[in-house]
Amino acid sequence: MGEISIVRFAGREANVNAYIIHNATHAVVVDSLRNREEAAELVQTIRESGRRLQAIFVTHGHPDHYIGSL
Repeated sequence: MGEISIVRFAGREANVNAYIIHNATHAVVVDSLRNREEAAELVQTIRESGRRLQAIFVTHGHPDHYIGSL
């Protein structure tokens, strides 16, 4: 199965962070940030890693944790 790591992706707006939980081949994102610009940077980071995004997990219904993905 391999090692699992957690990386904090620091958001700049509203001090909201996303987290990338990953192994060598796949990734899961926890929260998708406050705005589209930051969410696009998060997507680019995952693409550059070569990992396949499996899911986005939103921790709760406050918009600062998901509005970047809209």
